[in-house]
Amino acid sequence: MSIDNLFIGLITFRRPKGLRRALEGIAGLTFETTPPPITVIVVDNDREGPMAGLIEEMRPSFPFPITYAVHPESGIPFARNRVVAETKGADGVILFIDDDEYPEPEWADQLLAKYRATGAEAILGPVISEFETTPPQWVSEGGFFVAQDFADGGAVPFGNTANILIDLKVFKAFGLQFDPRMRYTGGTDTLLGMMIHKKGGRMLWASRARVREIVPASRVSSKWLISRKFREGNTYVLSEKLSGCTASRQIALFLSGIARVGGGAVLSVAALPFGTATRVKAFSRAARGLGMLNAFAGRRYNEYTTIHGS
Repeated sequence: MSIDNLFIGLITFRRPKGLRRALEGIAGLTFETTPPPITVIVVDNDREGPMAGLIEEMRPSFPFPITYAVHPESGIPFARNRVVAETKGADGVILFIDDDEYPEPEWADQLLAKYRATGAEAILGPVISEFETTPPQWVSEGGFFVAQDFADGGAVPFGNTANILIDLKVFKAFGLQFDPRMRYTGGTDTLLGMMIHKKGGRMLWASRARVREIVPASRVSSKWLISRKFREGNTYVLSEKLSGCTASRQIALFLSGIARVGGGAVLSVAALPFGTATRVKAFSRAARGLGMLNAFAGRRYNEYTTIHGS
């Protein structure tokens, strides 16, 4: 399968170290098969455009053209949609990576290989965590930052712009976008994945297309892990509702939320004599359920009003 263009998109907000690291990783990409023309698109979601200097510093020696755009309207979906808009309606594929990540050298080549072999609307790969500081033992014991994994070439039930290739027809022929109603909540990639499925598209796994995420010390805490599960439950239900799920599906999700709260509460009491990892897992189960129920009550958890990492 021929590919007209390869775009690599990043949105960034006040993470100069992370953006530099991501771009250095992209500059070091390797390809076994000649890739299509590559353009890197960086959208700065800070109206002051503070990353312009970094881009101009790197541009002369960078191996690919860089499009740098400032999008003043704050919020992840607005910035991601601006990345798509900067493709100017071209055909091809776009790869998304976050500004707190960097790709392994064969990352793009592995995504492209799976896309060429399958023609799937989206190809995803694993995100491997690296820690800024040595995490407590209980974090390792609990496996809280272990990358999700699926069979190579297998179907993936979710969307995640931390590491994804998307056929641009998803935005053109399917008419999809990152939903602006989820400005600060996160989960716009989850919702996009749901909509791809609803349009009959496929999302498949490329196990060797790896990126590495830098986990700052501020995220290596029981408080953050539990609040993240609350947010995941909240945005998952919100995504389901915005995707137009059936009434029976909403009832099932509501009952699941109740079950998670009840089961998590029981497990939390039972886990008190045990280690931190066991307790955090129990509290996280209840927190995810509470997040789900809060979504049904019309409440949103706006996680992305806080910046982690630099």
